[in-house]
Amino acid sequence: LLADGPENAPIDALGWAAFMIASGDAPSDRFPRANAVLQDATGQTAREWKALVLAAEQLVDGRPTEARRTLATVEPQGEKRALATLLRARAEAMLGEQSAAIRTLQQIAELPEWRRARGLLASIHLDRGEFREGVNAIAIDPDPDSWPSGVAMLYEARITDAERSAAGLDDAESTIDSLRALLETNPDNAVLIGWLARAMVLDGQNEEAVGFARRLLEINAEAGVLLAVARRVGPIDDRLAQRLSAEAIERAPGDARSLLRAALSEAAFGRVEQGETMLRSALEQAEGRSRIDIEISLGAFLDQVGDPRAAQYWYELADRRQNEPAVILQALESASVWSEPARTEPMIQRLRDASGEGAVTWRIFDARRRLAASPSASDLNQIILSLSSVLRNDPANTRALALTAEAHERAGNTDAAINTVRNAVTAGAPGEARITLIELLLRAGRLEEADRELVLLSEVARADRGFLTRRAEIYESRGMLQEALQDRRRLARSGEPADMIGLALAQARVGDTQGVLNTVDAIQREGQIDESLVPLVARLLSESGRQSDAIALLETIGGETGELARVRFLASGGRFAEAAELAADVTKREPDSTQAWLLLIRTSVAATRFGEALSHADRAAERHPDHAEIRRIITILRGAETAEASVANLARLAVASPLFVGGEGTAESEGLTRLAAEAVGRSAGLDSFIADLRGFARQNQRFYAAWRILFEALAEAGRFDEAIELAREAERWMPYDFRPSRDLARYARATGRGEEALAAADRWQRRGGNAFEIAVFSSVLDLQRGAGRNALDRLTPYAEQIRQSNNPEALGVYASALAATGDLQAAGAIIWPRVERDSDWFPVAVGIGEAIDPARVEARRTWLTRLIGFVGEDSDKLGPIMGYAYETAIASSDAADIEAAETLARRNNAAAPGRPGPMLVLASLAEIREDAADAEMWYRELLRLEPENPVALNNLAYVLVRQPDRADDALPLARRADRNATERGFPPQVLASIRHTHGLALLRTGDPAKAREVLESGLRQNDSMPDLLLTLAETLLELDEAEQAERTLQNLEGRPDLTPAQSARFRALRRRD
Repeated sequence: LLADGPENAPIDALGWAAFMIASGDAPSDRFPRANAVLQDATGQTAREWKALVLAAEQLVDGRPTEARRTLATVEPQGEKRALATLLRARAEAMLGEQSAAIRTLQQIAELPEWRRARGLLASIHLDRGEFREGVNAIAIDPDPDSWPSGVAMLYEARITDAERSAAGLDDAESTIDSLRALLETNPDNAVLIGWLARAMVLDGQNEEAVGFARRLLEINAEAGVLLAVARRVGPIDDRLAQRLSAEAIERAPGDARSLLRAALSEAAFGRVEQGETMLRSALEQAEGRSRIDIEISLGAFLDQVGDPRAAQYWYELADRRQNEPAVILQALESASVWSEPARTEPMIQRLRDASGEGAVTWRIFDARRRLAASPSASDLNQIILSLSSVLRNDPANTRALALTAEAHERAGNTDAAINTVRNAVTAGAPGEARITLIELLLRAGRLEEADRELVLLSEVARADRGFLTRRAEIYESRGMLQEALQDRRRLARSGEPADMIGLALAQARVGDTQGVLNTVDAIQREGQIDESLVPLVARLLSESGRQSDAIALLETIGGETGELARVRFLASGGRFAEAAELAADVTKREPDSTQAWLLLIRTSVAATRFGEALSHADRAAERHPDHAEIRRIITILRGAETAEASVANLARLAVASPLFVGGEGTAESEGLTRLAAEAVGRSAGLDSFIADLRGFARQNQRFYAAWRILFEALAEAGRFDEAIELAREAERWMPYDFRPSRDLARYARATGRGEEALAAADRWQRRGGNAFEIAVFSSVLDLQRGAGRNALDRLTPYAEQIRQSNNPEALGVYASALAATGDLQAAGAIIWPRVERDSDWFPVAVGIGEAIDPARVEARRTWLTRLIGFVGEDSDKLGPIMGYAYETAIASSDAADIEAAETLARRNNAAAPGRPGPMLVLASLAEIREDAADAEMWYRELLRLEPENPVALNNLAYVLVRQPDRADDALPLARRADRNATERGFPPQVLASIRHTHGLALLRTGDPAKAREVLESGLRQNDSMPDLLLTLAETLLELDEAEQAERTLQNLEGRPDLTPAQSARFRALRRRD
């Protein structure tokens, strides 16, 4: 009908042609211009076909809601009406409206020519567990016996799901009986026999399963069926599995796809070498086109088993097959070749020559290559220009969209990146484009817009791996953990270890420890885990309380690879000394292994054994004199001995960072080491090193090690505000990585930003951080803000794990939560036996005492008495206990408590003269005793040791300003305290207190206007501090602003926390007002 050209064809012919292309039933070039002519056609029939074609496109793109709206605009008749009904049912099924889909399909299921409707109806019944109804749907067919493979396919989802989840086959008896009944009328149907064998394996009927598997060797079974069954019977009868695989290859000797499946099946059972040998043997015998296809399959095999030779194989194959676009294309699709982006340039040029200047694919790969090469602003503009030609012809090309957005973003134009992708989404780009848009919005901090797009994304019912993975990651980043878990479950049905591990991590995020263990057990039952994934599975086992199982799993990896995996595992748990010892053993057995030497050096540095690390590095350099990374590390370790201390420590951290941050062996990791070596080599100062780190981190936005060391450097410099701001920036660049959120939480807590720390901890957990670690961290914050009950509630689910551990932080926080809620007996039962066995637990016991409510003075005294009993003459214990005694004295204001604290402080000062801590306590206690002269003496003694100590400057200024005629002496001290505390990024509460002293000194020296400015800046740090509000009110009265003073005092009306002195001052100011 289209032979004379689409312009002369009937509208119905154009409609069917366009529909088959839209639905994927025909290649896009099968009916040239049919759709274009249809779109220009007029009349009712054309309008109906246009709607059907558009609905088909929307369903293929995963947009069932839009498809349903499109179908609602027309009411076609005849066959078009049945077609519209089928499309409507597909949309309903994709939206999860299965009952509606069944009702819709029943309208056309009995029409003889609509076998597709019967197949969809049967599939829906299968998904609902309605096996009999599924079989009945097939039985409607006028000739059901001609469709046995269709019936068997009804069971594919059910059986495959059971295989992958290792959860057993639900209603196995019914499934097997149904398949047997079908087999009675089709006794030699290989597809049915294959499904029966696999179902019986799932049901534990191993003997019968083996019998059916053997029957496949006697009939004309396709290679794919043989390979699928071989994978399942392998654990039962390994020899039979190998025979099935061999037979599959023999029946399809030149079938590269079957060869690849067989090789991967071998690899799944730990026979990687046999799988590779199978492909290479077939390659030796193959000729012509078949040989090229097998070469491609061999490359795919090396990729999928994670073979480090994969990249080099593809480089050589692409060079040898320069005139084969299929080879070049497959090489460029391999992730391994992009480890060295520069080496892809000749391949891309050959693809360009073969496909023509106007082709799309080469432009996309070329943009990816150029973006990987740190492009200049001019290069970025050229990349955007090249990709714009792709998007003009194909606005929904998700790869081109993602690369264009990245180029805009790298050029500093995030809005342009967002607009580019948003326009494509509006124009109907598939779900991946919406994911890219959401990622951009998240990085730009436009969270509300991102969440609106996420609601629309959740409607997409597509199930391909890439889409589900990205959507699950976004769900996790926004805290939608149950939604993410559902997508992870769907992914895990593939049986791929990486997807199963993704499910385990998702289960860990929602606190399903048993689910984690079940999934990990399923991974192990499925076959040998890829060696690259073993450490992650071991981590999951370890975090779920099965430490011995984790170690046993690591020991399944043999040789050097297994030993180095154990080194990394020990290092990831902070056991650096053990890791270094094991790495040293490996270097003795494998002296030529650069990986072993580097791990030995890094673990030695992490264990602070710097001399040993340098010795190891020198020995490694003797064996590998040209290894650039080893030479750089030697430069760092030697230079660190004379470099500025802070820079030296940070440079060493750069050496050790791959152990706990990752990136080992990458260009980014080596770039960081190079930067550190250069800083040490030129004797850079801390500020210079920070500037270099900042530039490097922003150039490598998703390389976390650079950000981590930058945060450490800023903290070392006391620039906490900058560290926190950059941690927020890192969060935006890495929306799925928990580590920026973790560090932001830690720095926020360290600087007194409790609310921000809790919010960051929440994101830390949503992004996949360890739930137990986060519970401990957040409980510390709860205790700091007096919410002991919250802390105890967080930790109670882990109580048994904590009691059985020897983790000082977790035990200390848990016991502190018990103490804070009044259960001192339980807290003491945890800590006192440990203190008696090991004095290292003494500081933990002090911390627990500090959690006791200050109002419970007697309980604090009892705890203090028990602590003093452990001190004896041990001067190391005097520091921690002195602080606790001081806090108890402050809480009680009792003379005996003050005297006890003062005695401990004097003992501490005598035991270790020249330390600031005891002097600060003695000065503060003198203030409590209202002995201004003694307080001044101790503060001045402290300032002789630390002239710029902001706390000592502030406290001395406060002592002086409250004395007659000493305000002039106080003011310069207060100014210095304010300046130094601000520069060092002190917490808001401390800054507020220091600015109160500064403002009070200004007021007492006759400058109320300047005092008001300083006091209001303090109020911005803490708007509820009573002394600050009282002094501000007094200042406003001095400025004749009585109404403003009254409004300020109203903030203190009825406050129960005012001291008697503050209440008296409040009343005096009211009277003056």
